[in-house]
Amino acid sequence: MAKSPTAKKSKIKRQAVRQVKIELVETAADLASSYVKSWAKTEVNKLILDSANPVIVPIKNGLQVNLHKVIKHNNACWKLFNRYNEQIAEFSHKKSAVLYSILYQQSKYSSADTVLRTDQMLSKLEADFNHYSYNMHRAIERKNHEVIDILAARYYDTQLLLNEARNELEKTLRMNKYLKVWETGNNYETK
Repeated sequence: MAKSPTAKKSKIKRQAVRQVKIELVETAADLASSYVKSWAKTEVNKLILDSANPVIVPIKNGLQVNLHKVIKHNNACWKLFNRYNEQIAEFSHKKSAVLYSILYQQSKYSSADTVLRTDQMLSKLEADFNHYSYNMHRAIERKNHEVIDILAARYYDTQLLLNEARNELEKTLRMNKYLKVWETGNNYETK
């Protein structure tokens, strides 16, 4: 049996239709993905604004904790911003910043201030420790024994205080886990 010439024409038409359909499919896929992205963004914003429980959402350079943003700054610290992009506080540890934000938004101000104070104390002691360490190494290179003795005393004292401050911060973070920050309701602190 001979081949029919009509089969060839239909094959050409199918290829042309198939190329057009691929372009339409890509356009439809782009539209659908942009719709899903905008829908997801509005749903997350609704969840953040309407939720009584803390909602933590990762963002480009940090975290969104309900209405606050915790953003990493120069790989050295974490800055906490309110919904108007005004800086509230600066932390040396991300856990401290997140917990402070949660406690502050739930009006547990005394617990939030405790977290802030312990984090600031730890940050100060870490800076002192690094300063004494650097200067002690410079004094050793210069063989200045008087300075080495003075800095060694300060270095070891600061090292002890630094260990205590780290333990205090960890204890504060662990203790605040049990303050039921995830419960809803109007539980305001009075202290």
